[in-house]
Amino acid sequence: MSLPKTPQRTGRAPDAERQHADRRALLPPLMPELGVFVALFALAATSVLVAFWSALGGLAILACLAIAVVMAALVMIFFMHLRSAMAVMTLAGLAGVVWLAILFGLTMADYLTRPGNLGATMQTPAQAESEAEAAN
Repeated sequence: MSLPKTPQRTGRAPDAERQHADRRALLPPLMPELGVFVALFALAATSVLVAFWSALGGLAILACLAIAVVMAALVMIFFMHLRSAMAVMTLAGLAGVVWLAILFGLTMADYLTRPGNLGATMQTPAQAESEAEAAN
């Protein structure tokens, strides 16, 4: 005949153990968030390097935009918790992205359909200063 096992005592009251367990259940594991945080910093550094790398030329803008899209997706999936959200919340997050794309598209349509050569009238401060000195 064996004796019944007695529960292990940790020196805390049962209510304190329950509260401690509840606190542990409420805190999410930090490793995925820290990994995404490091990835966002790495992507930001890559974006800066690509922007100053002259070998890409006009493709640098597209590369930086692609990096920005990946960064935005990481933020939405992990930090906004859309990965584990209800379908309605995911749909609302995606609707925000679609609306932003519509606004960017309308802005570009307005910019591209204006008459004249818009980029030719832009001056840097150094160019404006040299023109002002030449006029005097």
